[in-house]
Amino acid sequence: MEDKLAELCEYELLKKDGNRYYTNIVIFTRDFSKEVNNKTTQLREKIADMLTNAVAKYEKDVRAIGFYGDDMSGNSFAWQMVSFILYRSVIEILQNKIKVVYPKDKFGTECFIWGAETSEQTSWESEFGFGISNVVNSAGDYVQFMDFPINGEMVHHYCFNRQNVTNVFLDIAKGNTELFSDNDKALAADMVRKGYVISNDEGLFVNAPVFTKEQHDALKNIFADTAAQIADEAEKLMETVTKILKDHIPVHLKKLAKDMAYLRLFEDAISAPVAILYDRKYLLPYNGNGILPTTYVILK
Repeated sequence: MEDKLAELCEYELLKKDGNRYYTNIVIFTRDFSKEVNNKTTQLREKIADMLTNAVAKYEKDVRAIGFYGDDMSGNSFAWQMVSFILYRSVIEILQNKIKVVYPKDKFGTECFIWGAETSEQTSWESEFGFGISNVVNSAGDYVQFMDFPINGEMVHHYCFNRQNVTNVFLDIAKGNTELFSDNDKALAADMVRKGYVISNDEGLFVNAPVFTKEQHDALKNIFADTAAQIADEAEKLMETVTKILKDHIPVHLKKLAKDMAYLRLFEDAISAPVAILYDRKYLLPYNGNGILPTTYVILK
């Protein structure tokens, strides 16, 4: 045991004061998570309401943009627009606004190190703890993902860090399939089997919305006010979490509270509102029919 404690001290995860050890990292305890859930319920519900109101208000305008996939089903449309607005609000607007200071570890690396207790309060994370990323080809076209396990296989795992898959998928989105190699065709066939690509008499088509840059800009303009308002609500969430966290961590770690609250942002401002919309049956799990619910393409 002493060897383990000494190792934890060496890596500055624990501190020793005489014969007493104390933690040197922020731990998101069950009591902390419970208090956050109780004190942010109204903000989470408000974000969920703002999403449903905006999607309903602007559905005709969005479909009128004329992008590939604009005739998708109501459920796919709801998933797509909720994902788009949340990405725009939390990832693009709010993250660019806040200035997060990363602490340095023993080796001088800027990073967060933390611990977390799991409990019934966070059991929904297994279904709504999402994966988010985008992958780009050499032309600047990209695929945007916000995958939730509730919808089945995480699509971004398939494409992320596999440039050949990305290139073939985006070539199909652009209709550039004439010069496909045998390997490209094999990858395309695999995408068809997985449901990421549709094959019919007219050729190959990605099973996701495809926006030109102009169409994507139009979509951002339609939801500009909504995204800005949700970013403001998400910032309030972060401020609330910061105050709660300061009551649950040692005095010498309180200076990290605001930046550590940033780690909760995805959970409180994205996963939680999506879980609320699922509980309301506004969002239904993807059953394999129709367009992918949270993946879309932007062509440069």
